[in-house]
Amino acid sequence: MGSQQARLDGRVAIVSGASAGVGAATARALAAAGARVALVARRRERLEALAAEIGGGASVHAADLYDPSALAGVVADVARRHGRLDILVNNAGSMLSSPLRSADPADLRRMTDLNFLTPVLAARAAIEPMRATGGGHLVFIGSLGARFCTPGNAVYAGVKSAIHVFAETLRKELIADGTRVTTILPGFVATEITAHIPDATMKASFEQFMGSMTPLSPADIAAAILYAVTQPPRVSPTEIVVRPTTQPN
Repeated sequence: MGSQQARLDGRVAIVSGASAGVGAATARALAAAGARVALVARRRERLEALAAEIGGGASVHAADLYDPSALAGVVADVARRHGRLDILVNNAGSMLSSPLRSADPADLRRMTDLNFLTPVLAARAAIEPMRATGGGHLVFIGSLGARFCTPGNAVYAGVKSAIHVFAETLRKELIADGTRVTTILPGFVATEITAHIPDATMKASFEQFMGSMTPLSPADIAAAILYAVTQPPRVSPTEIVVRPTTQPN
């Protein structure tokens, strides 16, 4: 995505789900570009290790993001501490997929909360701090799974589709604020997300499908996010699809 990457010096960024995978890779990329990064996830020890690694005034915010209000609270706190908020990467998510007839209703609620309500409320909390400094950048992680639906994945695909529609509608609401909105739609990425699928048949199917290709690395998605947030103000990268070269759909 080019060797002349713009810098983010002086910018304040929040990354949710920063303890591993795409979140950790994104935090590294933003910090390397000069941003001061607030790291949010449940696993404090991992966040502290990452903060020590990337330096640059990175801060640690341990929170249970299955509570939809938790990330919104962190957003408000970070904006208050730093007097600004420039970038919010809503990365935290879960895929607790099962055929609907056998799905645990608690898992369905947890997926809906984490993949939809948590980023919605966080974005709401970010609107005013971003507007106050002339606009910021909201990044949401969608999924190609919302376009190429697979049986047993109905709720995950549904909430990822919902966050995509939400993000595009919000983009239109915030044009006058100067705040840009980007949705990243990854294909298969080598992360921990499939390890938590409760249905054994579905878990095996996903692992077999991933084994048939060379999946993306978390750094590939982080590079797409960095590209989006370093574009000049006149450019709005609204949607970025990133899939493995060998992924057929």
